[in-house]
Amino acid sequence: MTEEQIIDEIIQREGGFSDRPADKGGPTQFGITKATYEEFIGTKVTLEQFKRECTSYVARVIYEKKYLPPWAWVTDTRLRVLLVDWAVNSWHDDPTKALQRAVGGLVVDGRLGPATRAATLQAIATGRLADIYREVFRLRQEHFVNLALSDTAIRLTLQINKTLQMHNLRGWLNRMSRFV
Repeated sequence: MTEEQIIDEIIQREGGFSDRPADKGGPTQFGITKATYEEFIGTKVTLEQFKRECTSYVARVIYEKKYLPPWAWVTDTRLRVLLVDWAVNSWHDDPTKALQRAVGGLVVDGRLGPATRAATLQAIATGRLADIYREVFRLRQEHFVNLALSDTAIRLTLQINKTLQMHNLRGWLNRMSRFV
């Protein structure tokens, strides 16, 4: 899969403009947050400017410059796409921590340095790719569930309503992730 194809898939998943109150990252255009766009161009913009100026072409350039390069060394396409896509949602430190946990024997610090790269490539070379992929996938799923269940309104609802099925969500998803 080429970098262009990876970006095509991300843009397809992300869609166009979104500004949902529940999205703590703020407004996005093709998956690029307003804050990331502003950092990229070096100045603050209004929401209207962001919607107009952050075209799919600009989003592609940002993906090419900020999201794909840290993971270029990952030799397996599926794992690389999973890590890049997670970085789009949460920046690079969360998928790096998951990769460090999945590989094992590494300091889990979220820094994608030479030790993480070398240990990952060694683990892949020794046949551990499927296990690493499954564990990174499981940790990403766990990350999203924890984000959703950590909202104050949800926590209060769960404290008040002890019989809601949502109390079982973590366990169910952890169980299902073993089948990936």
